[in-house]
Amino acid sequence: MQLDVPMKRIADVDLRPLDRIVERLRPLFGPDGAVWPVVTARSEWIGKEDRPADVGFRKMRPTAYVQLCVVNDESPRSPWALDIPADVWSQTEQDAFAREQESLLHRLYGAGVLCFAGFAVLGPGGLVPLHRDMVHDQAKKAFSHHLHAPITEADACDFVIGEATLVIELCALFEIDNMRPHSTIHRGSGYRVNLMLDFCPAANVEKRA
Repeated sequence: MQLDVPMKRIADVDLRPLDRIVERLRPLFGPDGAVWPVVTARSEWIGKEDRPADVGFRKMRPTAYVQLCVVNDESPRSPWALDIPADVWSQTEQDAFAREQESLLHRLYGAGVLCFAGFAVLGPGGLVPLHRDMVHDQAKKAFSHHLHAPITEADACDFVIGEATLVIELCALFEIDNMRPHSTIHRGSGYRVNLMLDFCPAANVEKRA
């Protein structure tokens, strides 16, 4: 969603429950994590018209990046957007987590729909190149609030949006103007993990379709 500033602080958040969730998910994205071969294989189809039906069209080529999704209404998915296996984090727990995030966003923005909830993981030296979100289907993002809450390695990650280079602070939820060109580079030796949320106000749901 377009904002009058590149990024704004929306609310303080208690990260302790998120820390515990990240530790449960870490085997998926650690150095030998199961997600990386899947993302690599799916990314071979970036920019290709004859891609499989479950791989969404993309031109951007991030490195060492995966989105571990609890909620994702995008269909087909980005090459790097994967579901969290239920044997790692049960579907019942994921559903409860989604309800918690939706309740928080209802308090902040009023009625609406949680369109995305998940964890954006960027590995050591990882890069999300300069881009605008979903330029091929911009309504998916243009009418929704796009939010991040850093959980790990926040101080080692540069977030460039427009002409500003920012370090997103821990313990807060930030809304980002993802209609502006933006990029991220991770300078740390560990894994940067952000909670990432998209929330569409009720008045915008039909516009987003």
